[in-house]
Amino acid sequence: MSKNKVAITASMTVHTGTYGNVSAAVFEDTLSNNEIDTVIELGTIPAGAHIDGIEVHSDALGAGSSLDFGVQLIWDQTKSNPNLFGSVSTETEGYKHLPIKPFDNGASDLIVTATVKGAPATGRFLVKVNYRYVGVGQY
Repeated sequence: MSKNKVAITASMTVHTGTYGNVSAAVFEDTLSNNEIDTVIELGTIPAGAHIDGIEVHSDALGAGSSLDFGVQLIWDQTKSNPNLFGSVSTETEGYKHLPIKPFDNGASDLIVTATVKGAPATGRFLVKVNYRYVGVGQY
């Protein structure tokens, strides 16, 4: 059964700069023995963004633990993908860059998510989302 947890950064405002500028949003959370399949809502990227990938920095979250990184689209659930960026082993402290083919969230804000996998997780992790704001309805 899936559990949900909202990260402290989930209510943070993500700015939409000049069209086409490369931007980044940094989200983080601290887990406390969170169960497998807990979905952490890290923060929201506004409509009109093209996401190029994420960078993950994590503490050692526990033996056998990993995190799957994905998105939930608020207005268009058909494009939601809980494993869009892939999975990161979090057994040891580390860093991983997960580039993707640019993902266009169209007219829907999206929530960046992390899902606990493998084993319960305890510790802090940070996710940097790299994106370009192009506006809604733009190429």
